[in-house]
Amino acid sequence: KRYKSDMLVNNSVCFVLDTETGNFEETTWGKVHRGQVVRIQRNETVAADMLLLLTSHAHEDPCCYLETSSVDGETYLKKRYTKPAILQTVAPDLETYSCDEEVDFVPQDFLQAIGRDTVVLRYDLPDSSLSSFNGEIEFPGAKAVTFSAENTLLRGCKVRNVNWAIGVVLYTGHDTKILMADDPSTRKISIV
Repeated sequence: KRYKSDMLVNNSVCFVLDTETGNFEETTWGKVHRGQVVRIQRNETVAADMLLLLTSHAHEDPCCYLETSSVDGETYLKKRYTKPAILQTVAPDLETYSCDEEVDFVPQDFLQAIGRDTVVLRYDLPDSSLSSFNGEIEFPGAKAVTFSAENTLLRGCKVRNVNWAIGVVLYTGHDTKILMADDPSTRKISIV
């Protein structure tokens, strides 16, 4: 049963940035790995734990909302923010695009920031805490920018209230917070 469930999840579709072409290419969750840039459409489920880089509404409000009911059981939407310093690097001309852009739209500055040289990510080792996250991202020639849980999207959450969100993958598979928190040894068993 677990094998079938894993196969179903690993074969779910997502879109990963091809930095050579500047297009988002279709792939499956099972093929996503750390450091890749992934686009999530409105109402889609997040494929991996990731740092939020950009949203369709970033020119108005650098955030998106997450439905986390499948992760923590809470039904209200949670706000996640893109750090202003990250936005200034990946999309310095933010006001030149709008949320009405087609879903494949990627600002040229974003491609240059992500595609050039090496972007360095340093962050916590995988753990099961859904509410804590510490790390930093460093673009070439820029100061490192710290980030926390309020800047991350967790696997299993659904993106709401934006047309799309783009993030860089931090954890995949069994290293994601939701799967680490799903420890079978902590489950209660009733005997009737």
